[in-house]
Amino acid sequence: MTVQIVTDSGADIPPALAAAHGISVVPLQVLIDGVSYRDGVDLTPMMFYEKMRTAKKLPQTSQPTPHDVESAYRAAAERGPVVGVHLSSALSGTWETASMAARSISETIRVFDSRTGSAGIGLMAMRAAELARGGATAAEIWAYLEAWRAETHTLVALNTLENAVRGGRVNPLAGMAARLLHVKPIVHVTRAGKVEPIDRVRGRERALERTLDLAGELRKNWADRRVAVAHGGAAEEAKAFARRVRERFNPAEVWETEIGATIGTYSAEGAILFSF
Repeated sequence: MTVQIVTDSGADIPPALAAAHGISVVPLQVLIDGVSYRDGVDLTPMMFYEKMRTAKKLPQTSQPTPHDVESAYRAAAERGPVVGVHLSSALSGTWETASMAARSISETIRVFDSRTGSAGIGLMAMRAAELARGGATAAEIWAYLEAWRAETHTLVALNTLENAVRGGRVNPLAGMAARLLHVKPIVHVTRAGKVEPIDRVRGRERALERTLDLAGELRKNWADRRVAVAHGGAAEEAKAFARRVRERFNPAEVWETEIGATIGTYSAEGAILFSF
């Protein structure tokens, strides 16, 4: 029986693409001005950024409901062995909820902590699904995921600190100074799956160029590497950035996608994410 892959909406895989790969996606919850939405189901990325611009408060995200998680895993288990690939446990309780649901169904279900987010998870989940279709066992897919995670990097060029200020993670004065001085922070996902600042520069163009420079420092071999570029409502900039990635590094493949509500609540509109 073919191994089934389950992930969550933090992977930023569009529904049609997930369906084409046979991937089950469990939606996280997003609360905007008192109204609850299922990320990627009731709320597309475009809808999210439109609503966030006019929201009275910063949107709030929460892990999927236990019912949604268990339902997805039970349905997948009926079709074959299951491997789950989820949002970093350092960023969300989704992995823990999925692990608990899996244990209640079968001890054979494997739930992998991606220790990353957005397209970084998406790359893992889609490759896992390809391996599954090729006849790989759950153990072989797990081994691949461990190897991929060990050498994956994810950088995010933020366009604004507004959401960080609204969420209380950045002092309002610091946020104002960054805006006035056009300071653009660049963050990365650590090996522990946490998001931390790695650099900051003045100006949007310099931030994107610095992101490419950092990527070149972190990875030397690109020939067989699949990479991803994701954006928060900045489609044209993301296309241009992806073109620069191809010209500079010539990776095997560049997947382009949108940052949904789960990650976009924190990265804010205009973010450009590069996972490689």
